[in-house]
Order: sequence, then structure tokens, then C-alpha cells
Amino acid sequence: MYTFVPIKDEKTRAAAFHVYEQNPDYYRAIGAPIASTDTVLEDENAMPSGVDRKAKHYWLIMNGEETIGVIDLIESYPDKATIYVGLLQIADHGKGHGAAVIQQLSDAFKQHGFRHMELAVVLGNDDAFAFWQAQGFKSVRGVNAKISAGNERAVLIMRKEL
Repeated sequence: MYTFVPIKDEKTRAAAFHVYEQNPDYYRAIGAPIASTDTVLEDENAMPSGVDRKAKHYWLIMNGEETIGVIDLIESYPDKATIYVGLLQIADHGKGHGAAVIQQLSDAFKQHGFRHMELAVVLGNDDAFAFWQAQGFKSVRGVNAKISAGNERAVLIMRKEL
């Protein structure tokens, strides 16, 4: 079972940055510069407008004592029954951690009364699209979205029933 540690201080931000450094293909796919320590701070503070700060969970994903990933979640967004996955990055791909984390969180959120998980995949990020499809997410609609300052992209909204 994975555990989750809030990213909120220099030690946890450094651990998050280390995960980000393991994912240069993600940054290329979304058309963003390679991650920096500023990227971690931006992600820590990024919130959809009108959403209560308490709804955001920006966590390190731990497997025992080892940091294996970062996840950013928003409760009750875009509606009360949905958990929004803003980011999932795994440091060491191909070991099943991403799928296992999503399954663990899906089960927990379902027990807490949520009915859906939703996320956005940048069009052209074929690896991410394939991963999320394999986790049971289905395409809902395409939209343009702000990925970061000055970086707007076409994205595909995907949703999974819990």
C-alpha cells in the first residue's frame, strides 16, 4: 500500500523535483520547459479559480521509505462527485506503480462517496493517453487548456467511473 505525504516544505519539494527530473519526456510532450524547482512551487500553488484551497492535495507518493512519484488532486472538481487528477508523475516507469496508485486512490475515493475521476491529457501525449485508457479512463471531450504560463494546448478530457 502506498502512502502520501503533503508537499509543503523544502525537503518534500526537493523530493518532488527529483521525480520531475525523471520525466523529461512529459515536459516535451506538453510543450513546457524542462522542470525546475520553480515548477514544483507553481504546481504546489496552481488551483482552478473558485476552488477552495482545502480541496487540493499535492502529494509525494511513497512506497515504504522510497519516493516513487508525485500526484496533484482536486476534490469535488469540476463537480461535487468528481476527483480531478491534475498531475501524476512516477519516477521509475514500467514497474506498475502508476496503475497501482490509481487503483488504490480509486478505491479510497469511491468509499468516500466520489463517483468519478477526471483528468486532461495533452493531445499528442500518446504514452499518457494509452496509460490512462489502460486504467479505465474514457475520452469525454476536447478543449483548449492553459498548461502553464503562456502555454495553452489542446487537451482531451478523460473520465473514469468509480
